[in-house]
Amino acid sequence: LDRRILRDPIKFLPAWEEALLSFLRETNEKAAKALQQPLKIDIHGSFGRNHVTPRGMNHLMLSQLVKVEGIVTKAGLTAPKILQSMHVHKSLEDGHIEQRDHRDQTAFVNSSAAGAMPTADSEGNELSLEIGLSVYKDYQKFLVQEAPESAPAGQIPRSIEVICEDDLADKAKPGDRVQVTGVYKSFPKSGGDFTDGVWPARLIATNITLIKDMTEAPFVSDDVKNIKAIAARKDAFELLARSFAPSICGHEKVKAGLLLQMIGGTEKNLPNGTHLRGDINVLLVGDPSCGKSQMLRFVMNTAPLAIST
Repeated sequence: LDRRILRDPIKFLPAWEEALLSFLRETNEKAAKALQQPLKIDIHGSFGRNHVTPRGMNHLMLSQLVKVEGIVTKAGLTAPKILQSMHVHKSLEDGHIEQRDHRDQTAFVNSSAAGAMPTADSEGNELSLEIGLSVYKDYQKFLVQEAPESAPAGQIPRSIEVICEDDLADKAKPGDRVQVTGVYKSFPKSGGDFTDGVWPARLIATNITLIKDMTEAPFVSDDVKNIKAIAARKDAFELLARSFAPSICGHEKVKAGLLLQMIGGTEKNLPNGTHLRGDINVLLVGDPSCGKSQMLRFVMNTAPLAIST
């Protein structure tokens, strides 16, 4: 069963979600009526060969359930997307309402029906869209890029576009390392008599997990005591600078500058109206093989929202 789920998730997920909703209606009808969003099922466990980076997303993964790991490099704005449109008579105030469900290619259905707005009812009366009564859901796109340590040497990291909806929207921001579970689907272009056969493919997310939530343990009392002890030392900054990229000897001033960049400056607003940003920019220039990339990699592995470009 697990292999069949990975190969054909669209066959199983909608049926299980409908069964879950039916079970909720039977056990707690009041809670089922109070639902603001449809129930969703997420799959956990070992994905085997379907646990890949964006570089591993190819035609063999189409229509399969996959888990992609990488860094969020660009996130779009969250926007409302219509799920069910309500239509009333344009010239009559008789309380008549017609509804139309909308399912596009991101929905796990065999046939999509999106954008088809009715213009008249069965009797020929003209209809208009009632925006306030219509049902919407959150919608967002973002890019997941291959982590630098996962990319082959000398090659540009690959990226994949992810679509997330409802409570998954705005869950990840640029710089976050994430594991995205979803269905990899192609989006053929509609219309036209001819095609070149090349269509964009995107990942429809069913779950987003921040890797820092999986790996970072909360501070314990000993950690807090040690941090306060270092902060009380007069040479705290020098100690941190010496501890910066310890595998590289020397370059004390360069390490101190990169440490100041990570700490950040203080934003200032002068009396004459001048605004000074608190961000610190650093330009590293030097001979080859003197540790520039290694020190920047140390920054990237230490700072939670660093992105390699």
